[in-house]
Amino acid sequence: MLESVLKSIATFNAAPEENKLFTTFSVEIKRLLNVQSVSVLKLLVTRYAEKMHRKPLITGRDILKYNSEPVLIELQMGMRYAYYKKKVVQRKSQKKQIITFSVPLVDKDEVFYITEVVFKIQDLESIKIFRQLIPIFSNHFRVVRAQENDFLTSLYNRQAFNRITSEFCSNIKKNKALDHFHYLAILDLDNFKNVNDTYGHMIGDEVLIIFARIMRQNIRTSDMVFRWGGEEFIIIIENTPVAEAHMMFDRLRGIVERQNFPQAGKVTVSVGYSQFSCPVDFQEVLDKSDRALYYSKEHGRNNLYSYEALIEEQLIEPVSEVEHSIDIW
Repeated sequence: MLESVLKSIATFNAAPEENKLFTTFSVEIKRLLNVQSVSVLKLLVTRYAEKMHRKPLITGRDILKYNSEPVLIELQMGMRYAYYKKKVVQRKSQKKQIITFSVPLVDKDEVFYITEVVFKIQDLESIKIFRQLIPIFSNHFRVVRAQENDFLTSLYNRQAFNRITSEFCSNIKKNKALDHFHYLAILDLDNFKNVNDTYGHMIGDEVLIIFARIMRQNIRTSDMVFRWGGEEFIIIIENTPVAEAHMMFDRLRGIVERQNFPQAGKVTVSVGYSQFSCPVDFQEVLDKSDRALYYSKEHGRNNLYSYEALIEEQLIEPVSEVEHSIDIW
């Protein structure tokens, strides 16, 4: 059995990113141990979920059962306890003769996922081995996150963006998701250099952290947020009507405008976005969104513009093939 455990550890170390790590975890736990079920819930702690789905504030989605329409799962009491206490919670059901472990996956004192594994109560050997694997898996989770997440904001970084966009269309096809219009927005904090120059980089970092939190709390589980660099961020949203996409981006802009940032006070954000469908050249999409962002910056800041709308109104020139064939990053 020790040899099997060591093999599992080696398998964890080979998993290059979060979703593959969780899939590996599920496969290895089922291979090694006599488990009833394994689930990995990506937590959704958002105002958007509470408003749109009438659910309690903390919900989750089982990412091992991914589909294009995220199914929100209300966290049970044990999982809620694991979330708030940031500790492994063990629950027994004598009636069902099972024991359930809720394991919070924590990075920088924040819970991002909860793994739930169910055993038969009498399977003491499997439970013992699982307890030994918990800290190993938790530590590797933090290592994987460090590779693809921005250290300051905990958002995806450029490395994650390159991987996710390279797999985007194949994942849409693999998961049999509808391939309607998707959107990529670039968000840039206005006059952010003035914040750093006036209040110092520590206060500037605090603004970035709060802005990242605002984005995470006001998007859906299927949306992806990246820190592109400095005060520039990217959001990708899937299969959404254009009116709803525009409303989501504008809601974010408005929340930031109304937010009172400690020390820095009022901070605003400019947004430019464009739509795309598969197959897609993401460099071209970035250039289009950047063109819309530039227009927003040049026309008063604290604005939101769509590349397609600007083209239709003949307010900007189209992005040329020459422009988007040059990788400026």
